[in-house]
Amino acid sequence: MFDNLISYIIFFSLLAYVHGRTVHQAVWERVWTRPLSEDMFRYVAVPVAGVLLCATVYFVNVPAMRTSTNLIKAISSHTEGPSKNLEFFKKSFAYDSFGSSEALEQLVPATSQVVQATQVPDALKQEFYAFAVEQIEKKIKETPHDARYLLFAGSFYNRNNQHDKAIAHLEKAIEASP
Repeated sequence: MFDNLISYIIFFSLLAYVHGRTVHQAVWERVWTRPLSEDMFRYVAVPVAGVLLCATVYFVNVPAMRTSTNLIKAISSHTEGPSKNLEFFKKSFAYDSFGSSEALEQLVPATSQVVQATQVPDALKQEFYAFAVEQIEKKIKETPHDARYLLFAGSFYNRNNQHDKAIAHLEKAIEASP
């Protein structure tokens, strides 16, 4: 149930609401001793809150939406071939949002398909593979004790016949999550 950020936001918002409804007014009065005048509230507090809300919504949601839009394009087939898919994968990682984790999950099997395809040029296979390795290792460096990405790395390297790297990552995954 709590495998994504939205579930947490809804859950803790509900807890905050329940807490706010149960706390006595006296607690709030001890925290806020000066009442806001109506003008101060209307001309300062509301615009500041509005700007902060808009900025937060923009900087949290827009990069994630762009990541997901490019990811959908990256996993779709294109007449230009896998080079277009790689272009969209690169765009989806460029936004560096919390959607990058999902992009990595989609990049790993896509890379394996491209590497095993016979009609794809070797240069494109190498470029796809190098990009996937770069993103996997970057994610592992960011979260070295997350068994999920260590498992992704291990299975990726195993599928691409790099068994020594696969074993190393899978052993780290076992240590992280015995």
